[in-house]
Amino acid sequence: MYVNPQSSSTSSSKINVAGIEPTARRIPTAIPIKENSSQIFSDSAIKNPPTGTRVDTESKEDLPYSPEFAGAFKAAVRVLDSRESMFYRQNLNWVSPRAEEAMNHLAGVIVKKMHHHSPDFPGKQSSATKPLTPEENLAWKNLLNSLPSAYKNYLKQAVDTDLKRLAEGPYSPEFATAYKEARQQLESAECKFYEDQLGWLSPTAEAAVEKLRAIVNIKHNASRSTDATRTAFSLKPLTPDEEQAWTALLHALPPVYKTYLPQTSNFREVKLHEVIEEITRDTAMRKLMDEQPGEFANFCKSLTHAINTKMVTMNESDKGMAITFRFPQCYGTTAHIALAGIWRAEDGKLKMGFCHQESVPSKEKKQPYTGVVYPGFDTSKDYPGGRAPVMESMRLFGPPSANVFPCPHPEAIEKATQDIAGPQNARQYAPTYTWIQAMGAKPARLPPETCFNVTHKVLAAMYYAPAYDEPLLPTILPKMGSFASIAPDQFNHVRMSDKDNDVIRLEEIPSLPYGQQVNAFLRIGKLWGQALPWDVELQTTAYEGTVTAMPGQRITDWPKGTLAIKFIPGRIPLTLNGKPVQAGVTYTMDQAMAMVGSGDTIAPAKFVFTLPKNATLGNAKL
Repeated sequence: MYVNPQSSSTSSSKINVAGIEPTARRIPTAIPIKENSSQIFSDSAIKNPPTGTRVDTESKEDLPYSPEFAGAFKAAVRVLDSRESMFYRQNLNWVSPRAEEAMNHLAGVIVKKMHHHSPDFPGKQSSATKPLTPEENLAWKNLLNSLPSAYKNYLKQAVDTDLKRLAEGPYSPEFATAYKEARQQLESAECKFYEDQLGWLSPTAEAAVEKLRAIVNIKHNASRSTDATRTAFSLKPLTPDEEQAWTALLHALPPVYKTYLPQTSNFREVKLHEVIEEITRDTAMRKLMDEQPGEFANFCKSLTHAINTKMVTMNESDKGMAITFRFPQCYGTTAHIALAGIWRAEDGKLKMGFCHQESVPSKEKKQPYTGVVYPGFDTSKDYPGGRAPVMESMRLFGPPSANVFPCPHPEAIEKATQDIAGPQNARQYAPTYTWIQAMGAKPARLPPETCFNVTHKVLAAMYYAPAYDEPLLPTILPKMGSFASIAPDQFNHVRMSDKDNDVIRLEEIPSLPYGQQVNAFLRIGKLWGQALPWDVELQTTAYEGTVTAMPGQRITDWPKGTLAIKFIPGRIPLTLNGKPVQAGVTYTMDQAMAMVGSGDTIAPAKFVFTLPKNATLGNAKL
């Protein structure tokens, strides 16, 4: 019997391989939401029609249409009718890359014509662009309705989002929404009464002003937290127009209230006993404390230190902290992300809330997993087999790693989680918008989500940021960089196998067949969060090994210092107390020592085991 340990952190799967371009793989890139642009459909997309298409702007047959609309519309129809696009429609519920390029061009024309000539969208009129005619509007709607459903919904949302952004004029959507709300509340009869009688703001107006101030701080100040937030939600820095509007609003506040406005956060230092008391309100964390008291105590000490250290970077509008967790190998080898918020109630008591999306297998074959959101980590009563994946991860690896970020509205985690929690609000689980169709299942009305999508959505509520339905791959993953300790550009390229030339770009993944999408997702799932340090580090290191046992022989000589083990799916010729040993289940060392070889033949079984972080691994011969 031999155990050949290999550190899982030195996997041959490598990421970010520059200079290697994929061959024969292309993706419908959907609508490219540009990080450095306030518009989805840029002017260059309007001026430059897709490659290989002829734009006829002179035909007299196009009289109900303007030349720019007619050319873009004809080009889009031409490629949508192609054999290539039909293949994408039938197999991925999407359109071909060439058709998507043509639709982007047409959508850009539509956005420009609707924005510059609708009374609902203030802005400078363009003499070169004619308004959208009724005939053009009808043609556009008919074309939209003819598109594959998944792509149609995505394109329609992108157009609506672009129009909304343009409608705000010199203000970003997040600032404009909060500013209008603050102005409305300040001018309300209720607020006028408070101001006349008390020289103060009404509670509703005060909350609206605080929300706007938090957004101004996120957009204006520079820190790890604000940088992470701006990246996660594509927020632009505060513009001169926004700064001027905020300054004018401040001047209009009652003098007494302006004096009251705090210059520093009112969130005070947390004590270890407070953190332990709050975090153990979650039953999974309480069980962890009972099963691994030493590791749990170290985790709480590190978390308390991280929270207090981050207090020096808090803005005056921050009310607490957002905390992201990484649970290694939660689903097979895939790591899981979850979220917590921590704040003080009005009486000064420390409070903590959680948000966690569970990926639940379907009872029916060839059906996608379901993403169910919970306000805690112990899902053992609902999860098949009675084992909560997060708890199995902690039994193997100990407490999770964690990142801590100052946050203006941490208590929002409770309501935001409540609104999407439970099976009644569950969505299909998938990292791309082509995943469900590619596996042969029927997409639901709402787009699928993963734990990253849910974490991103609830973080948006905690930071007063806008959140849109977007796929994890390729969109949400890079946005979550700092929150998830993902290095910039880490997953721009994904290695699909050990072959040097088997590399794809991140944006290509949705165009792959189902099996290859799964492979790419699993490779990313194992590696995310390992490129950059965490504020609270994992206390263990994982290794992979193989074990071979003679039938009837008990295994007692496991690698020295092993904390727990978990077998990798495959043949496992072992029993424990007469029952087969299962893959994906975490076994204690007492259980491992009682395992016995089974079957008529000798076969190796692969397993993962953990050692304390600073332990030395030697070659173990069993």
